[in-house]
Amino acid sequence: MYRQASHRQASRLATPPSPQLAFAFEGDDGPRHGRGHLDSPKNIARLNIEHYRRLLATENDPTKREMIEKLLSEEETKLRALEAERKPG
Repeated sequence: MYRQASHRQASRLATPPSPQLAFAFEGDDGPRHGRGHLDSPKNIARLNIEHYRRLLATENDPTKREMIEKLLSEEETKLRALEAERKPG
């Protein structure tokens, strides 16, 4: 005899587990594979820069644009500093 699953059990069964994603990222030192580099400070800064640029492409409110431009500038500065750390000098 089959037992009816509770709502919580049914939603857990209906939700597939998250797949382990493998990414390749072409960095200064060549391609890197795996999840370990997704949360590196340089990669986070790059993703933030892309995000802020996409926001600027569609935002019309001057106050919001000013804030996004400030955040974009901060991330670009942060990325330049992170990239300078790796250069021999």
